[in-house]
Amino acid sequence: MQTPRSRSTRDLPSRAVCPRQVLFVDDDPMVRRTVGRCLSRANLTCEVAAGGHEALETLRQDPVGFSVVMADYQMPDLDGLSLLTEVAVSTPWVTRILISGRLELDHALAAINSGAIYHVVRKPVVPTELIALIRKALDRSNLAQHNAHLLGELRKKNTALNEEKSALLRQLAERTDSLLDLLASTVDIRIDQLSGSSRRISAYAHRLAAQMGLTGEALRDAEYGALLHGLGGAMAPDALLHPQRPLTPLAVSQLLDHVEQGASLLLRIPWLRGAADIVRHQMERYDGTGVPGGLSRDAIPIGARILHVVRVLETLTQTTDRRTARGLAWAREEIRRQAGTVLDPDVVAAFDQISDEEWSAIRTARDRGQSNTSR
Repeated sequence: MQTPRSRSTRDLPSRAVCPRQVLFVDDDPMVRRTVGRCLSRANLTCEVAAGGHEALETLRQDPVGFSVVMADYQMPDLDGLSLLTEVAVSTPWVTRILISGRLELDHALAAINSGAIYHVVRKPVVPTELIALIRKALDRSNLAQHNAHLLGELRKKNTALNEEKSALLRQLAERTDSLLDLLASTVDIRIDQLSGSSRRISAYAHRLAAQMGLTGEALRDAEYGALLHGLGGAMAPDALLHPQRPLTPLAVSQLLDHVEQGASLLLRIPWLRGAADIVRHQMERYDGTGVPGGLSRDAIPIGARILHVVRVLETLTQTTDRRTARGLAWAREEIRRQAGTVLDPDVVAAFDQISDEEWSAIRTARDRGQSNTSR
């Protein structure tokens, strides 16, 4: 005997409670007529089938038209237990009752425990007891179908809510990106950088971070930290932004104060706290001689180490006069030269794995205003 496979509630019909209809299966025509008249007198709608295969075809044509299936155990084409086992698979919302005078107790218990049948009626059948059992089975089936209908409606509403939520999140992400790009453009104008410099640096940082295996929040932090790295500097006076001579220790300290102010602003936004840490430590050096904390090696946030490399790339490949730009080949050599002192050798190695053609494509895409893949 095959044990019916389990069905989740999503397999149940989404239609509301079906008609209170009984399908009675027996190969004896006299028994079919007798049971049919008995149920009719009790105001119970009943259809009959002469065998198991006929019953399965009836259910196939109208799978939600029946609440109860009763079958005799001994039938020549398909015995009642095998029939109800198949019904449990094809229409699990139907309550299944087996009628038998010879079914052994252990077989009956096994069938009930497996879920193939709901109840076993021993012959001879007492009409009043059978009708009471059928009414109870009808209530059970109709409750199951009603619950399935409610569950189906709930799933539809949850799907609609999830779609609405996804649309709102996409809209929020688009507006956030637009605001951040606007802020970055304002910073570029204030510190007299090339148009789109912050966005190019952000795109470079995103690609390099991905090359190093960063994902999720770490990848986003590297991208946003690079995009907003100039926020604090934009608040500095022109004398610090465009010095006529090398900065004094006091001037460097003042510039760092403005960088710290920019990081503090980003800390107010929870999802930019990782970016704030990158902004704060963007002037650290791999050998520990940088500022503000004199951090070295892995103590420097990975996003800050990535930012340092791509800032060198931007500085050496972009100028106000494109004819004086040295090009990627020269920038690559300079980045390699600074590995181990200013720049993290591991980040430089990852940078070297990305071709000149790809760096050029990223720069061109950002110059055309295309978004980074993560945004």
